[in-house]
Amino acid sequence: MNQYINIIRDLSLKNQQTDDYIRLCENALLRVSTDTYIEKHHILPKCICDIAEQKLDKENLVIFTAREHFEAHRLLSEMFTGKINRKMLYALSGLCFKKDGGRILNADEYAIVKEASRIAKRGIPLSEEHKQKIRDKFAEFNPNKGRCVSEETRKKQSIMKIGKAHYHSDETRRKLGESRIGLVISDVRCPHCEKTGKPGAMGRWHFSNCKDLVNI
Repeated sequence: MNQYINIIRDLSLKNQQTDDYIRLCENALLRVSTDTYIEKHHILPKCICDIAEQKLDKENLVIFTAREHFEAHRLLSEMFTGKINRKMLYALSGLCFKKDGGRILNADEYAIVKEASRIAKRGIPLSEEHKQKIRDKFAEFNPNKGRCVSEETRKKQSIMKIGKAHYHSDETRRKLGESRIGLVISDVRCPHCEKTGKPGAMGRWHFSNCKDLVNI
């Protein structure tokens, strides 16, 4: 048994992705040859090797096809938690581009790696300079940038809405209002960051969406 497969098995989550990754590596180790494009892959990723010798050890290398290599990194991104998980997500994101910056994936694969990159960055505080760059970039492509709505246009928009039905009928809105009279909404606590708040906002920003979830 390859020692690095044993290390991966001990470090990773006991889930289907881990089983699939180990099976993928074992099959590649048994392969004699292939006529397709191949890439080297570290069974125990370099970013989590304890010592430099593990990165250089040939026993830690396996030969994958391009499809297998992408699948291996996709599986690795679902085999860990915390900081290691973030490293695996960045590695998956890195497969999205060639060395010259060109895209190498199709639309579906591109969506997968971009989502991985987004999740990996969740919870990382942004500097004010970075936030301003994001605002400036959005403003650059904002279709309403510099648009001035005249009073005549505003009146036309207002007239067009006269007589149009609301999403809820008057009767429904009355019942909704009455149902909330005297209603006390208890605070809830996020199990990941321990913050408390009203269910609506907490459901949006905490629980399964909590920024501390990736650090568990």
